[in-house]
Amino acid sequence: MTTDFMEPDYDAFDSRIEDLCSEGKDNEARDLVRKALETTPDDTDLLIRLGEIYLRMDNILEASKALRRARELGDSDTEIDYLLGGCAFFSEDFCQARKHYDNYLRNLVGPGEAYQIDKDDQRRIAEIGRDFYASRKHIEVLKFFRFIFTHGPLWIETAEYCWAARCLHKFGEKFQEEKYSYIEQAIMYSTVSMVRYRLQYAIFLYDDSNKEKYPEKQQEMADKAIVLFEFVGIENIQGIGTLKKLKFLYRHYRDWNNRTRKKLRQCNRKIEVLENRKVKSKSRKATFKKKSKKDRRRKN
Repeated sequence: MTTDFMEPDYDAFDSRIEDLCSEGKDNEARDLVRKALETTPDDTDLLIRLGEIYLRMDNILEASKALRRARELGDSDTEIDYLLGGCAFFSEDFCQARKHYDNYLRNLVGPGEAYQIDKDDQRRIAEIGRDFYASRKHIEVLKFFRFIFTHGPLWIETAEYCWAARCLHKFGEKFQEEKYSYIEQAIMYSTVSMVRYRLQYAIFLYDDSNKEKYPEKQQEMADKAIVLFEFVGIENIQGIGTLKKLKFLYRHYRDWNNRTRKKLRQCNRKIEVLENRKVKSKSRKATFKKKSKKDRRRKN
């Protein structure tokens, strides 16, 4: 009697692993993959999956071992470089992380410059960029977001333009034009966050106008910032409300209409309140110092 060979159902197995990971049952998912590897120890797909699970569990050492084993067996999947980049990054080995991420990007697009990445890769690269931003590696951030803008599909998220603009803002006046073009694109493509992006644009203009050497350019930036600040409303300005930003509006007041003058008066009152608060806090500190000196004299 003969029996037909039953090929394992890899799709069902993958689906089971995905379900366990999405439910936060990483230990169970790991044990299933390790059991499968006992039968087929050189299965690179299983090794990559095991490395991914270990990385989710913050076990960087075991994740690296599994992924490097998959690479030694000849698997050139871009997933390996992406995950090894994550291992290096979270170990704070930024130099090694850059190498793996560079390989990931290079192999992702291949030789064709016109190649477009899919949405999952776009999301991943944006996350890598934000991780580097949090670690203040702004040159790296710029590289990842520029890659998205070059090879990204039509559904690029507006937030990514804003992240790139924030990164460029850290470099001062060097990349002003590129920075403003990104924030303008964020505003243009935005559907729900237009006020937030306009406010961000106004703050960029405010910061840059204070550093600008030429009075004409400074005035031009100030005018643009005023229009944007006016668009988002006095409440939002007060929300970000430092005394300097409010004074900025007042200083560049010229020929606004009645509605804007009303906002200006509100703004001016807010300045007075903040200034009074500042004066009071200073006087309290001075009083405290005087009292402490008197106390010391008495003790002596």
